[in-house]
Amino acid sequence: MTLDYGGSENNGNLLSQQIAGSGLAQTLVQSYRYDSSNRLSKATETLGSATGAEVWHRTFAADDYGNGYTSETSASLPTNSFTPTTASWFNGKNQLVNTVLPATPDPNGTGI
Repeated sequence: MTLDYGGSENNGNLLSQQIAGSGLAQTLVQSYRYDSSNRLSKATETLGSATGAEVWHRTFAADDYGNGYTSETSASLPTNSFTPTTASWFNGKNQLVNTVLPATPDPNGTGI
C-alpha cells in the first residue's frame, strides 16, 4: 500500500492510496477529495491508476450544521437503509432521524 498526502501545501488529508497484493488482478487506487472544511466530499476507486476505469465512487455532503450524509453513490457501491442520503435525515435538533429503526427522544428531548 502506498499513501499520498500531496506536497507541502497539504494539511494532512489523505489524497490517495494504491492497494496492491497477490490476491488482486490489478492495483486499485482510491482517491479522496475534501471540502473547504476538510470533510471528505468524494471517494473514488479506480483500476491501475487515478485515471483508470472506475470501480466505485461515493459523494458526501453536509447540511448547514455539519451533519454528513451520502449524496451520490455508484451502482456498484449501493447504500443500505441505514445510510443517511439527504439532509432530511436530521431533525431541527441535529439528531439523526432513522426512518428504518424509529427512535424516541428522551423525556427532555435532548437525545435519541
